Amino acid sequence: MIQSNNNQVEEYIYNTLKSKSVFQYSKELCDCIENSAKSLLSNKPNAIEPILLLGKIQCGKTNTFENIIGLCFDHGIDVCIVMTKGTRTLASQTLNRLLRDFRWFKPDGTLNQKGRVEIYDILEKFKKNGLQESVAKRSKIIIVCKKETTNIKHLINLFNVKSPYLKKKKVLVVDDEADFASCNFRRTHNVSTMAKISSQIMEFLSIPEYCRYLQVTATPYALYLQPDGYLNLNADGLVPHFKPRHTELVPVHDKYVGGKQYFEESEDPNSMYSNLFVPVDEKCINILGKRNARYTNNGIASDNLKSITKTLVFYFTAAAIRSIQKEKQNLECFTSCLVHVDTDKDAHKWQKDLSLKLIEDIRRGFLYEINDKSDLRLEEMYDIAFNDFKDSNAKAQKAGIKCIDLPSKQEIRDRIIRIFTDNDYSVKVINSDNEVSENLNDDGQLRLDNTANIFIGGSILDRGITIDNMLCFLYGRDPKNFQMDTVLQHARMYGNRSKEDMAVTRFFTTNYIYTFLKRIHQIDEDLRYQLSQMVGDEDIDSDFAAKFIGYDKHIKPCANSKIKLSNVTMITPSQRILPYGFQTGPKTAISKTIA
Repeated sequence: MIQSNNNQVEEYIYNTLKSKSVFQYSKELCDCIENSAKSLLSNKPNAIEPILLLGKIQCGKTNTFENIIGLCFDHGIDVCIVMTKGTRTLASQTLNRLLRDFRWFKPDGTLNQKGRVEIYDILEKFKKNGLQESVAKRSKIIIVCKKETTNIKHLINLFNVKSPYLKKKKVLVVDDEADFASCNFRRTHNVSTMAKISSQIMEFLSIPEYCRYLQVTATPYALYLQPDGYLNLNADGLVPHFKPRHTELVPVHDKYVGGKQYFEESEDPNSMYSNLFVPVDEKCINILGKRNARYTNNGIASDNLKSITKTLVFYFTAAAIRSIQKEKQNLECFTSCLVHVDTDKDAHKWQKDLSLKLIEDIRRGFLYEINDKSDLRLEEMYDIAFNDFKDSNAKAQKAGIKCIDLPSKQEIRDRIIRIFTDNDYSVKVINSDNEVSENLNDDGQLRLDNTANIFIGGSILDRGITIDNMLCFLYGRDPKNFQMDTVLQHARMYGNRSKEDMAVTRFFTTNYIYTFLKRIHQIDEDLRYQLSQMVGDEDIDSDFAAKFIGYDKHIKPCANSKIKLSNVTMITPSQRILPYGFQTGPKTAISKTIA
């Protein structure tokens, strides 16, 4: 328990969330939740400055901050504002997740109910009317607010105009994806201003008499590189900063698969993860960026499409293997493949058309309806895929992973044919809010309707979108300069992945991109190692607790607009930073100052 006014409080909401959870809470997770709440509820002079909850991509950050909300409710917080990335899909996903996980705290008609939590969307509930004071007296309140100008305007109006009594409530702001849209600056004609959404967030934080601010992200670089102290902006005046005063690390659970597997364990030839990366020809990535009818005419007969065809053959082979393995366990099998090569919507339509053409050629090849050199190419690819999966499955069995016996080559072929003949596959373009919403399941994840589900998209499929049972990821985003926070958020293959799935999972990208992804992982791990060494340090809130973010001339931590007002220094391994411009004095003269 944490202390509140020197009296212990019954942590009813937090303990209920723990007891109703489908998984056990580790000591590390409990420490993270309780330390975060303790820091947020501190009465120190700097308590209004942000706390950062830092987790890895798809590692359980949402569950963690929900528990922090519950514990803060137990200790006096009245209202929680959850700010989400500015898409309708993620706002709806967050709202549904909160409604599901806090379903134990609905009004039950009794007078002695220990905890009641009401959850609203700012636009759905408070666009016209305010919040009744009687409701706020009986219940804890959670309001979901999308990081978008109209939504935040209604939030400010709710506190200032429609329900001004809320100003006197104790408020917690949870800024999910806090490095996205929350800290942007502009500088025009030597005048520094905050971007509109950033300015609105700062305005709201100043409204409640008691307000605490929790930032949540997996990519903290922009936040750590914010200026120290308050900013005196020409147009906005004196504004608080976004730099966190304290960081809590979300522990990684034992089913988490991330950069460690993709870029470290993959270097061990005896590990099944050594088969994860499959190089793709750069020419294929270029072809996927622009429509060319010649390729839809030639299909798998084109040498330039060999890498794309290979990707599809590997995926359908993997889906067939898992389908057979799960069938033996009396389980249904739904798998996914993600194609993320471009942000352009026309390119996505082209990628779908080309994929459908290649899949049709592959289908005909497996059904022996093609009688030319394409047959030989397809057979060669199937042999390569089967032998590769045979190798990784053998390594998985040596590692003690059960239920992973590899079916025979003919069994797998027959299952692939069944997938094709039953039309048990789909190819969908997901590049807008509407398309994401139409394809989400009740848990807010992309819905898998078939044994094989191929999703094609761009930026809409990065932050917050979860894709289950991903056996194949074709990644081809190749900017001139890699931006760490953006690229890491593309890593949808990270997350809660079964070892059985990982034995047949493959990551397709170019050698060039893979090299930079590996370097980004190393830089990110270095930062997290620094932070892990600071946990429990009394000086972790100190201005002197510097964060060193790795640097590569081709990799930048974040967009320039996020750190436009920061004074950032880059140090190469051969450089030193030393104090200069002063003289020391004799020990007798300076001992008091030093002490």
